[in-house]
Amino acid sequence: TGVQTCALPIFLKDIEALHYMLTGDRDACLEAVREGIEIAESSGIEAWTTHLLSNGIGGALGAGDLDTAEELIAKMREGSRDIRRMDLCNLHYYTAWLATLREDYVGAHRELKVALRLATETGCPFYVMLCRIALSQVLAALGDERRAGAQLRRVHEGARDISNPLFEFMSLLVYAYLALGVGRERSGLNALRYAMGVGREHGFVHFLWWQPKMMATLCARALEAGIEVEYVKDLIRQRDLVPEQPPLQIEAWPWPFRIRAFGRFEILRDGKPAGFFSKLQGKPLELLKALVGFGGEDIPEERVAESIWPRIDADYAQRSLTTTLHRLRKSLGLDQAVALRNGRLALDPSICWLDLRAFEEVTTRIDSRLKSDPSSVPLECVNALRERLFDLYRGPFMASEGDDPQIGRAHV
Repeated sequence: TGVQTCALPIFLKDIEALHYMLTGDRDACLEAVREGIEIAESSGIEAWTTHLLSNGIGGALGAGDLDTAEELIAKMREGSRDIRRMDLCNLHYYTAWLATLREDYVGAHRELKVALRLATETGCPFYVMLCRIALSQVLAALGDERRAGAQLRRVHEGARDISNPLFEFMSLLVYAYLALGVGRERSGLNALRYAMGVGREHGFVHFLWWQPKMMATLCARALEAGIEVEYVKDLIRQRDLVPEQPPLQIEAWPWPFRIRAFGRFEILRDGKPAGFFSKLQGKPLELLKALVGFGGEDIPEERVAESIWPRIDADYAQRSLTTTLHRLRKSLGLDQAVALRNGRLALDPSICWLDLRAFEEVTTRIDSRLKSDPSSVPLECVNALRERLFDLYRGPFMASEGDDPQIGRAHV
């Protein structure tokens, strides 16, 4: 019929949006949603609009685009009186997801209880389990470990009815995160190992209820334990994952840039000698070395400008710094690597690993251990810290720069 003919392209756009949502491609997902809604509105067939919006919300949330997700949730809520119970479940589930990403766990808990009730009433085991997994994480964040554990047990009991690798991947990751968070190392790492194996086998890079902080933490633990290293590194790169505390001591972490200043100055891109380094000469290279010399973060612009152009007018030095910063970013190929906020420069700690930062972190850890009770520090811990220091320290700081006055003034 004519209606079916018009509905087919809308349905195809909905499937396309769902695919891109589940593979973490925000832009393609939102484009498919927009095109699908345009076709629906022009043809007068708007039955698929709610589902299209649902996929768009998932795509935005998966990419951390919270403002777009909120706008789409508002549009979906406008027509919530007329939508099916399952779509209404989605609305509350996605609202809870948004609240969790904003760390509003009380609001997320309220929304998830409604979503779970609706999923149960519709008799859809998959959505019931999705809601229980999310609820377990929210309850743990609220400090209710007993009820969080109860929800996970319910998930385990119901999982036998759901033969779905993506669901298995998601549920095991959440279990691993919660177990590791309360010190259950063995069961947590076992679950993490199994989850990452499923992820590698199926090429998973995303799932519903994606939580960047959780995934960054789990990826760091996986690399520390040598779990599915190459798959985990690819996942980190594809999803731009960074723990709240940069993992300076995890050798396998795939830093876009590694900069060494102890001994010979060098820069690696994606773990390999940077081909552009030989071309990075003159003022851009001088600027990079100055930023490292000042410690790599929270450096006033004027201090950097003065160190590189000490004998010229301050305004001209500032203009020269702006031009040189542009050239340096262009050479690196990643503008975010060198941040400029409120007049202060930094080598972004989520993008640039510095041996100086790693060294200082180890020395801070040693000081902390010694100040507590030196006799209680295990010998293997002492040896590990000592070996790490020797690994990082390859010679005097900026030794390859000789007596360069700029570098000498920088690191104070």
